[in-house]
Amino acid sequence: MKTNETILHLGGRVKASPEEILLLKADVNYTQVFFCDGSHFLSSTSLGVLERRLQSSGQFFRPNRSYIINLSYVAEFEVFSNLIKMENATTISLSRRKAKLFVHIANPKTEDQAWPDLSW
Repeated sequence: MKTNETILHLGGRVKASPEEILLLKADVNYTQVFFCDGSHFLSSTSLGVLERRLQSSGQFFRPNRSYIINLSYVAEFEVFSNLIKMENATTISLSRRKAKLFVHIANPKTEDQAWPDLSW
């Protein structure tokens, strides 16, 4: 049985465990929530509100303004093109501002390495 601490209110009467969520995608003032089993849900809650609710889990990352991803379901990361591929074959672009943080989270061993200047 799940405790209230592990249940996330997504909007309406829908609640889910953070482990069940693959990614969230902004859709104007709505949010599309994609689950690991392939289903999805359109929530009337904004992406920013859901991001604050997910902060405590520590397994989610916002690679750009439109998406929040579950780091447990990242299949591949292309460093030179800054593309993140999820397990459901969704490709998400990583913003330049978040690139260094994502690489650090994905591979903490890179902390000692120099990072190229990304300010163009």
